[in-house]
This record gives sequence, structure tokens and C-alpha cells, in this order.
Amino acid sequence: MTREPSTTSEPSREAFVERLIPAMTFEQIDSIARKAHRIGMPVEDLIVKVQATIGCDGAVTVPWCGMWLLVERDGYTHS
Repeated sequence: MTREPSTTSEPSREAFVERLIPAMTFEQIDSIARKAHRIGMPVEDLIVKVQATIGCDGAVTVPWCGMWLLVERDGYTHS
């Protein structure tokens, strides 16, 4: 199956996820995937909401169930 190229200036969801994932560790992706599965959400839907942090040693944040989670580079997650 091939996709038609987008005619809009916004990047596709897939392009966004592909650009973001290399910046995250496997442990971070795994932790986010477990949180997505816990609430029955597709992993990609949660990954596109990930935001980088400043001064947090590569940790990322993600909104989840009405709160923000911080996911450390080793996958440790806390709110």
C-alpha cells in the first residue's frame, strides 16, 4: 500500500514519530508504550505527545491520564 504525498506544509504523523524516536532511548519508548497499553491507547498516539525538557539530562515529558509524566533516559517514570 502506498500513500499519497501530503500537499500540506505540516509534517505527517509518521514523519514526526520517526524524527522523535531517535532522540529517545529504547527504555523511554518502552516505558511510554507500557503506559499507552495500560489505558488502551495506540502507542503512536501517546508518542506524538512527547515533549523534550530543558536541563533534565534527556528526560522527556508526556501528558497521561490528567497529569504529566517525566520519563528519565533509563525509563524510570514519575509524575
